[in-house]
Parts: sequence; structure tokens; C-alpha cells
Amino acid sequence: MGLECAGPADLARSLDEALRRDDRALKFYDFGGLAHSETRPQFGDQVRRLTQELKALGVGPGVVVAVMGTTSPELCHLCAAIWSAQGVLTVLATPTRLGSFEEFLNQTLGKLTASGAELLVGDPSVVEGFKDVAACPVVGWDSLQSVTFQAKAGDSRLLEQGVSLIQFSSGTTREPQPIMLSARALLANSRAVLDKFPGGAQSQTSVSWLPLYHDMGLIGGFLMPLLGGAQMVLMGPEVFAARPLTWLEAISKERGTTSSAPNFALAHCANRIDDDAVQALDLSSWAIAMVGAEAVRPTTLRGFAERFAEAGFRESAFSPVYGLAEATLAVTFSPLGEGLKTLSLDDGALSSCGQVVSGGRESPSLGRPLDGVQVAIRADGQNLPEDRLGEVFVKGPSLFSGYLGEAGRPRALGADGWLDTGDMGFLHEGELHLYGRRRDILLLDGRNHDPSLLEEAMETIPCLRRCCAFTQESQTTDKDELIAVCEVALSFEGDLNELRERIVTACHQGAGLIPNAVVLVRSGSLPSTSSGKLRRIESSKAYRSDALDLLVGEPVSP
Repeated sequence: MGLECAGPADLARSLDEALRRDDRALKFYDFGGLAHSETRPQFGDQVRRLTQELKALGVGPGVVVAVMGTTSPELCHLCAAIWSAQGVLTVLATPTRLGSFEEFLNQTLGKLTASGAELLVGDPSVVEGFKDVAACPVVGWDSLQSVTFQAKAGDSRLLEQGVSLIQFSSGTTREPQPIMLSARALLANSRAVLDKFPGGAQSQTSVSWLPLYHDMGLIGGFLMPLLGGAQMVLMGPEVFAARPLTWLEAISKERGTTSSAPNFALAHCANRIDDDAVQALDLSSWAIAMVGAEAVRPTTLRGFAERFAEAGFRESAFSPVYGLAEATLAVTFSPLGEGLKTLSLDDGALSSCGQVVSGGRESPSLGRPLDGVQVAIRADGQNLPEDRLGEVFVKGPSLFSGYLGEAGRPRALGADGWLDTGDMGFLHEGELHLYGRRRDILLLDGRNHDPSLLEEAMETIPCLRRCCAFTQESQTTDKDELIAVCEVALSFEGDLNELRERIVTACHQGAGLIPNAVVLVRSGSLPSTSSGKLRRIESSKAYRSDALDLLVGEPVSP
């Protein structure tokens, strides 16, 4: 199939072929372990049934259907059926136990409006609360046949662009944006990634807990292995959050060969899983462990590898990657089977003049661009040579078609077809190294500093959970102040002033910076995206408005 002119019909045809290919299993885990298993033909039968029900409602090209529910056979059937009907899918997050339901409700209603969804379908127990407030019809996935609804003609822009997915951006630095992804982009990125697997994707067993409302979960954990013919094992993020061992047990029992995770998930496993559980695991089959979606920290990867070495995990399995929703999913890939590769550089030279020179800071390689993808580092509109820090730009066949309702929305494609990713980084020997989000970079005394380096230094203190670093204007001087906000474990019973001193020492030793204020907050207080990414700008706003859940008293300056 030539991808240059591929459209929703080609995606539907590719899915149908994949579901008729063989009888490999799709398995679903929940809090109790394996909960459901079905073959690809059985999965396909359910998809074809739902496809006909959706078509009877008028779902087709350009018609947006929003879905909501925890990872389950029903949700996966529904997602595939919308694509099989050539409709436009958008997956919405489910409420969390820790968040405000009112805030969740308002965010979800905003996404329904922004996506132009004509129908919301999902888990009856989840979508019930939207029936009286949503602007579109709301139905449980078990009641599609009883709906008296007929979709309008598809949105003209979605039709023109051949859009099959509206994926909301993570919202780390601004409100989530509705990203239009064409069938062509989905198929191009899937092919580029699947071609990387030795022996073909059909020889793999993929295990994923990543949420289907996140690109890494929906495209990397569901669509790609489905198209590639892999055996699939899925579970929801709530299962991983409550019991990370379930993820590793699934890899062990199902002989998983590939499974992806962000950095924080590896740290969560290393910290939460005890020795007896480690000894009961067999992770020797896990050959490809892609790490992405947030900053890759070499110490975390090595700590995970050391913790689970006796269970058969090999550090060579790590493959750090880079991607973003505006590029469908993946942009660069590290060579599979070669493990973590780092470059030692001088952070002072990088922060002061943007030059890469040898030093003591480790920068992980995120690999080379996928086939057909180009990466450039720019400053003031001009390409920079290797080993120079600048803005990361991307070009390729899997780039998005723009933001839905483009007017007033940020960062669309340039006239030359290049995307400004909003990230800072550099190229070294053809491989990408990231420095951080441009809007998150700390500017202190005329130098740029990566906030994640400071946060990593603070998080080496065992009683701290997530930490956040940002700057704000000083009320007394003409210099910006550095603020460090740290979540403290619920079990901490030590002296808070001593803890602040340890934090200041860790910042100075690990990043060469001393914060003007150290703020201690309760665990889970820092704002994060639906996929768990830290929202530094929102954290800064919460600090300025006194909205943080302080552990005790006022923030204290060291």
C-alpha cells in the first residue's frame, strides 16, 4: 500500500486484514491478574458488529466519536470499530480517585466541544454523569443499538485532511490542544516503527499498561501491535499505579518481549516492589524496553536494571526514544538491543553558550530519526551544526494536519512543512539529545538551566516524591528567584528544617544551583497531566496563588 494517498478506508482495510491474519491472543489484565482473553478473529467479530452499529448511526469519514472507559475489551473493540467505520476517534481520560470530579467534568466537556464530537460512547458507569450536561448524545457501549441518533455530514476540514484521530496534547506547558492526525500519518508512523522490530512485529508479545487516551498507549500499545500482528497484553494505568508488580508479572507470565514506559514508571517499580516479588519474576524474555514520554534519566534506568537483574532483566533492553503527539508518536529511536547510550558534557558550557563540550553531566541519546523523518536544530530560523544547543524541529510523513479550530491555537506547521516541537536539544553524531521544554527552561544570571536536572538531584532524597523547579520575578531585586517545590512522602516523620537543608545541598551538588525558596508539600499535590507528566507552569501558578497543599506553615527560604 502506498502511504502518500492513504486515507481512512486504508486504515480500516489494514485493521480488517490484521484481525483476520491469525489466531494470536489479545489478553486483558485487571487488579486480580488475567481477566479476559480472546483470539484476533474473536476480537474482529466484535469489531465488525460494532462497526455496523456505528455506520447505522451515520458514523463515517469526518464524524467524530469520543470514547471513555478504562482499558478493557469493550473499549478496544470500540476504538477499532470507529476506525473500521472510517470515523474519527478521540479517547478521553477517565476520572481518577485523587482528582476533583468537578474539574474533571469541566475539562472533559471542554474536550468534547474542542473535538467537535457528535457522540460520546463509553463505559455506562462512567459516561452516565455526562448525559445531562454534554452537548452531544451520550450512550453506554452496551446500548448502541437502542440509540435514536443520526450523525450529521462529516466536518469538512476533517474530510479534506483524511483525519482518523483527534489526539489531545499532554498539556505540560499549556492547555491540551486537539491534534488532527490523518490515517496517512497513523499508517506511516506505524510502518516506520514496526519495521524496527527484528523478525517482524508478528514475532513479538507486547505488554502495555499505558492509557489509551495517551498517544503512547493508544498508538504504541494498541494500534501498532494490532496492525503488526503481535500478541497483545493490555491493562489500565490504574492497575499499574496501585500495583506496579502486575505489569511485570504479565511480562513474566506471558513471556512479553516488548513493553514501553516513561521514566517515572521504572522508578515506581524499583521503589515499590519487594525482594520476594522480584525473585518470583522471570523477565528474561523482555528484549525491548522503550523509554519515553518524559525526560529519560540514566540513573533511573540503571537503578531499574540493577534492581531486576536477578529476575533476568538486561540493561541492553533499554531503547530511549523521542516523540510527540504532533508527530503521531515516534520521531527518533535508539538501536534495539544496544541499551542506554550517554554523552558526558559540561553543563556550564551548554547553559552559557550552547556549546557541547566534554564534562561531568550525562546526557542520554534518544537515537536517530525514523525512516522518512528529519530532525533539525535551529536558532533564529537557521540550522545549527552538531553539538550546538537550539530549538528542535521535525519534518516527516507522520506529522499532524494542524490543530482543530486552528485560529488562536499555538505552534502549527510552518510553511516549509517543519514543526517547531517546543523542545530544546542538540544533535551529536546524528543522534538526538534533549535539554528540556523551551517554556520550562530556567534562565538564571543569563544562563539556561534544565529544570529536570535539578529535580533529579532533589529526588535522590528517599523521602521525596515528585519535585518541581521554576523561576519567578523577585519582589526585592531585579533577578529572578529559583523556587523548588518538593512532595514529601506520607511516611516522613523527620525534621522539616533538616530536610530543607538536605534539599539545598542536593541542588548545589547535583546541579550547581541554590534555590531561593524550598517549599514542602504533601505527596500528590503538584499539578500533572492526565498521563502523569509534571506541569511546571501550573505548579508555578499554584505557588504564586498560594494554592499548593503545604506540608506545614509557609515556604521557608534557606
